[in-house]
Amino acid sequence: MTPIVVRRGYTLIEMLAFITASVTLMGVSMALIHSAFNAERSLRGQLARRQAFDRLAESFRRDAHTAEQVSIVTDPPQCVLGGEGQPSIVYRLKQGQVVRDVRQGEKLIASVAFPLPRHGTVEFHQQEETGHSLVSFTLMSEPVEGVMLEPKTCRICVKALLGRDAMAASLLVPQSTSSEPLGEKP
Repeated sequence: MTPIVVRRGYTLIEMLAFITASVTLMGVSMALIHSAFNAERSLRGQLARRQAFDRLAESFRRDAHTAEQVSIVTDPPQCVLGGEGQPSIVYRLKQGQVVRDVRQGEKLIASVAFPLPRHGTVEFHQQEETGHSLVSFTLMSEPVEGVMLEPKTCRICVKALLGRDAMAASLLVPQSTSSEPLGEKP
């Protein structure tokens, strides 16, 4: 009879095969985790840029609605909104940002910078429509090679009616100062 041999451990080859498989799995998982972190960082940056643009659009609309006058310069792109007794608000392009400056005369009161997308440009326009002045702000960005999560081309236009708040206030003031009660006249 042959004696039965009881194995009490693993051979060197089995241990090397296990270590190789473990290292391979760890390498693949680390690559997946790294790409997930890169995607999250890129999406967070896109969200931050979108929120900044939303704040810029809201500021531009609010400023145009309260302004009485507009002056637009094309090179460099600049839009000046204001009126009698109002501070002038200047939107201008500066080093990849749209800067909103609030000035009272020559004195700078406040300045806020809004980042543009990569390779972004800005245009300001003024149009006359039905007796009212329409001011528009157009943001354009070109596609970036090698960046997968960036949009191909971005073109966003924000339009605002110049002096809308002043027009709405004039509509609220009654035209007649008559003290007759409302209702049918005989």
